[in-house]
Amino acid sequence: MDQLIMDDIARAVATKLDQVILNGSGSSGEPTGILSASDVNDIDHGTNGAAETADTMVTYLREIQNDNAVLGDLHWVLNPATVAKWKTTQWDTSVGRYLIENMMADGLPVLTSTHLPSNLTKGSSSGVCSAAVLGDFAQCIVAMWGGLDLMLDPYSLSTLGAYRLVGMQDLDIGFRHGQSFAKAEDIL
Repeated sequence: MDQLIMDDIARAVATKLDQVILNGSGSSGEPTGILSASDVNDIDHGTNGAAETADTMVTYLREIQNDNAVLGDLHWVLNPATVAKWKTTQWDTSVGRYLIENMMADGLPVLTSTHLPSNLTKGSSSGVCSAAVLGDFAQCIVAMWGGLDLMLDPYSLSTLGAYRLVGMQDLDIGFRHGQSFAKAEDIL
C-alpha cells in the first residue's frame, strides 16, 4: 500500500511538471512555461485565430530554423482537440494525407497533453482557440533539488481521525534556448 500511495504522489508531481513546462504562468512561485516564455517563437493565426493549414504548420519549423535553433529532435505537443482536428484535416487533397500524418512522416512525432488549453480567446473567437507547441524539449532544463519528500501530517485532519500525506518536490524549469520552440495560442 505504501508503494501505491508513493507512486500516486509521484505521478501527481510529474503531471504538475508537465503542466508548468507547457503552461506555467511564472507567477506565485510557479515556473514560466513555454506558452508564457518571452523568447519562444510565436505563430500568429490572424486577428480572430484560424484553422491550421499546411502553410501555417510549416511556419513553426521555419521560425525555429531561422533562429538556427534546431539543436536536437523536435516534437509536436497538442491538446486532444487539436489532435482530433489534425486527423481529419487534409494536408493537400492531391496527396491524400492528413495534417498529423504529414508531420509524423516528416519525422516530427506528435505528443498529446491536456495541459495545452483548448478554450483560449483571440479576437471574436471566444473560448474556442487551442494552443500547440513544436520544440526541442532537450532544451528544457528541469532542475530538481533533492528527491520527492513525503511527510505524514497527523494534525490537519485530526478532528476527522485521519492523516494527510503531503508530497513535495523542490524544482525549477528553464529553457536553454527558447528559440528552439514555436507556439501558437489561436488555432481554431
